Amino acid sequence: LEVVALETACWFESSLGHIEKSPARSAGFFILHQISTMKLVQNFSNHSRLHPFYHYFIAPLAIGGVLASGWMLLCNTNTVLQSFLLFFICMTLASTAALLRVYALKVQDRVIRSEENFRHFRLTGAVLNQNLRMSQIIALRFASDDEFPALAARALNEKLTARQIKEAITNWRADYRRI
Repeated sequence: LEVVALETACWFESSLGHIEKSPARSAGFFILHQISTMKLVQNFSNHSRLHPFYHYFIAPLAIGGVLASGWMLLCNTNTVLQSFLLFFICMTLASTAALLRVYALKVQDRVIRSEENFRHFRLTGAVLNQNLRMSQIIALRFASDDEFPALAARALNEKLTARQIKEAITNWRADYRRI
C-alpha cells in the first residue's frame, strides 16, 4: 500500500510540471497524501457522521438568528416593522437551510434504494421486496454481500428496526460517502 501511495504521489508530482523535484518535497507530499487517505475502520459504533460546516456553523447560525430576531420582535416595541422583517428573513434562511439538507438526504435515500435494489438483484436474481422501509434499506447497505440477502429477508419477516439490522451485521461494509 505504501509503495502504491508513493508511486501515486510521484506520478502526481511529475504530472504537475511546475513543482520542483526534491526528496524533501516528495517525502512531505507522501506523508500528506498518506494522512489524507487514511480512514478509520467503520463499524456500528462509529458509522454515523456529521458535516461540520453544516452541523456546527450553518444550523446553529440559522437557529440563533431565528431566536435573536424573535426576541427582538417580542421585546423591541419601537421598531416592530424592522423586527418583523428581520424575523421573516431569518425564518426564510433557516427554512432554506433545513430544506437543502432534507433534499440532499432524499436524493441520497433514492440512490441507496437503487444501489441496494441492484445489489440484491445481482446477488439473488430478484429485486428487493417493496415492503422494506427506507430506514431498513439504509441499514442493510452496511451488510456484506454474504449476509445481505438473508438479512434483508429477516428484516422484512421480523420487522427489524435499523438499529437491530446494524447490530445483526457481522461483516461490516463501510460507507464513507453518506453524510
